[in-house]
Amino acid sequence: MKKHRAVLVAALAGCVLLAGCAGAGKGGAVPQPTPTLTPTLATPTPQPDPTTDPTADPPLPYDEIRPIGIVGATPNLMITGYFTMSQNGRWGLLRADGTELLPCTADIPVSSCGVHWCWFGADTGGQTFDAFDKKLEDGGDGSLCLGHGYMQESFFYDLDWPGRDTHAWDPSGAVAYVCSEGPGTVQPISEEQWDKYGDMLPVFDAHELWEEEAVSPGEPVGEGCYYVTRNGDRRSIGAKADTAGWFFDQPLAPVAQDGLWAYIDREGALRTDMVYAPTYGNASFSPEDGTDPVWAACMQNGYAAVCRGGKWGLIDATGTEVIPAAEQGAAWEGTTLWVKQADGWHKTALPG
Repeated sequence: MKKHRAVLVAALAGCVLLAGCAGAGKGGAVPQPTPTLTPTLATPTPQPDPTTDPTADPPLPYDEIRPIGIVGATPNLMITGYFTMSQNGRWGLLRADGTELLPCTADIPVSSCGVHWCWFGADTGGQTFDAFDKKLEDGGDGSLCLGHGYMQESFFYDLDWPGRDTHAWDPSGAVAYVCSEGPGTVQPISEEQWDKYGDMLPVFDAHELWEEEAVSPGEPVGEGCYYVTRNGDRRSIGAKADTAGWFFDQPLAPVAQDGLWAYIDREGALRTDMVYAPTYGNASFSPEDGTDPVWAACMQNGYAAVCRGGKWGLIDATGTEVIPAAEQGAAWEGTTLWVKQADGWHKTALPG
């Protein structure tokens, strides 16, 4: 089983109970093979050389800067206004404007439970957990998670849904899997979920999997992921995809096959090659499972940071690499772009 699929199925199998806290111990065609697309490149707007521009802010010294995933959805949602960053293999919390809020002392990238920051396995350097928590709250930057259960939500096409038309696409079979500190349930997609995740949701065909009192989607079957729209249409993807991300209100969404990602439009057509690596999200809350990112970034305010062949860039709403994937690092969470150069991370204007 491929790593990203293993992560997906593990997430769907049930809810996760956080182990501790920081400092405390549509009728579409069958998908076709991926066509060959040459990434469209554009020369980025020249930026002032920070070594000669006296008004430039000093670069940030971090090894990595990543968007932050909100656990509880598959794929994770993404936080706006903050990043997680690393130095020497340890992780902290960064406001998008470059202000360090939590030092790089945690075992794994900072995530969010949807209410609090998950800064697990952190060395507080002699300060108390409560002191860091108060600093965040006083600055209007949230608070720290002490460890609790959380809701898990994802979507699939239920081959066992009662009354489903078994001879044709039936939108009633597109359902939500929900789990919150107890047995999981499979239920119709609610209006609140459509409002939260957007009017196109990624699904895959699966039978129900029962374990005692809990039900969840089993292993995906069929031709891979596709999308269901709010009005009940089925939208195929123009390449086989075993993982698919969110559109929200954006023109493109990420989809993956065998761990590499591409971006598709709302008609399911590929707008990039399937050549990009994951850029955010944790496999679990355990450092033993690694700190490598799991998901490609969903598009935010018309852009997404991408990684291709170990180099970073930025795509726009057409799938064009408006910053070619040739940089040492790039991070975008919807409001602020940071680009890594030889001397560190620089806040950078969007091309255009």
